[in-house]
Amino acid sequence: MVSSSPIAQSEPWGRSFRRAIEAELALARKRRCSFAEVGGWVTSETLRGTTEAVRMILSAYGLARSLGGTVGVSTVTTRHSSSSILRRIGLASLLSRGAELPPYFDPHYNCEMEILRFDSDRPNPRYQSWIDECQTYLATAPVICAKAGDRSLEQIRVAIRGRFKHTDQTSNVEVASAEPVWERSTGVA
Repeated sequence: MVSSSPIAQSEPWGRSFRRAIEAELALARKRRCSFAEVGGWVTSETLRGTTEAVRMILSAYGLARSLGGTVGVSTVTTRHSSSSILRRIGLASLLSRGAELPPYFDPHYNCEMEILRFDSDRPNPRYQSWIDECQTYLATAPVICAKAGDRSLEQIRVAIRGRFKHTDQTSNVEVASAEPVWERSTGVA
């Protein structure tokens, strides 16, 4: 959690850090969108440096947009160029009164870390088409779910349509029976 990070606890930076987080929370409230703390971007060594690693992050942007937008922060390592990759995608330094908060050493992870901010509505424009593709896929992706209980299929469809206002691609939503199953429209059981 960013609140327990060494920079949050530090004497010289703790107050600036709290101000920066409060500013991000205020922005999320003003925009009436979610605030999230995202952590743990882990990829296998075989995926490092590939487009699949980037696509994972872009899918998170697509999901956040589908759910109404998200502003947030993430604790990011400088190892394996993680922070620089995320910056190229659209994450940015956390600011306090216009000044960037510095990287810091985290003894728990034994490496240099940064707190980066993100806004699902402001990625690097270079990746916009990929994010749109991911968002479209997520709107129609097979879903595994438990029994719907007392909710009718129509109530569930209405709830999902409310989240995916930008698309009409929710007509294939189905409620699973007592056993979790893949959505029947995919043909995969």
